[in-house]
Amino acid sequence: MPASKWGSLHWRQRPFESLQTDIVKLFVLGIKTNGLADTLIKNLPPDSADIFNLNSRIDVSVYPYLRLLAFMRDDSAHTPAQMIRWQVLYDGVPETALNPAIHYVFYKDTIPEGENILFSTATENISDYNMDSLLIKYWVVDKNQVAHSIGSFRHRPHPAGDVLKDTVTFSTSGLGGLNSLWIEVNPDFDQIEQTHFNNIGEIKFLVNRDNINPLLDVTFDGVHIFDGDIVSSKPEIQISLKDENKYLA
Repeated sequence: MPASKWGSLHWRQRPFESLQTDIVKLFVLGIKTNGLADTLIKNLPPDSADIFNLNSRIDVSVYPYLRLLAFMRDDSAHTPAQMIRWQVLYDGVPETALNPAIHYVFYKDTIPEGENILFSTATENISDYNMDSLLIKYWVVDKNQVAHSIGSFRHRPHPAGDVLKDTVTFSTSGLGGLNSLWIEVNPDFDQIEQTHFNNIGEIKFLVNRDNINPLLDVTFDGVHIFDGDIVSSKPEIQISLKDENKYLA
């Protein structure tokens, strides 16, 4: 779990047998957000325990994760040291999660091409820590697996326990076929967070393509004429246009 501030390192060990023949050293590895690890503290001996301050030694903005590594050696009894305690104290980070059980609206999963999609759902800060103004990103993946950006929208702050409801609308023109609407809350770790798998959602929807041509009808004084027909000098011309899709011209 990532940290927003590092506190202190506590560790204790004792030998497996009564004789002290162990060599034990502790290493502290810092893990970056991209997963790369650097050894930040080396060969920390047992007599440096019980409290070792990390805040002044490790930049949490660079290394939000830590890993502890123990080196043990016993050339006499060939037994490992017994780790009584190795613990890092830290301040945690917030965690938000999509929660459609609180709020969910989707209109609708099958529509004619050109009609607007409306989608609305909730995300809930399920942690004890506040988040700053929350970023939410939307995009559509069409039947050819091509992504179409709908946009990223910055919202209000998202404190602990808060429920934020967001709504997006977009046209389905040019999206004939089976599509997927995607939502990502706090995209690309815009703010540091515990986990991200519960920030992403997908909803499929079908757009019926407009394949039928419109019907244009013209009458002169209420009569359908043919080429060469005679009409009055001041006819009432009525033009009507009919199409099964009312959203595309």
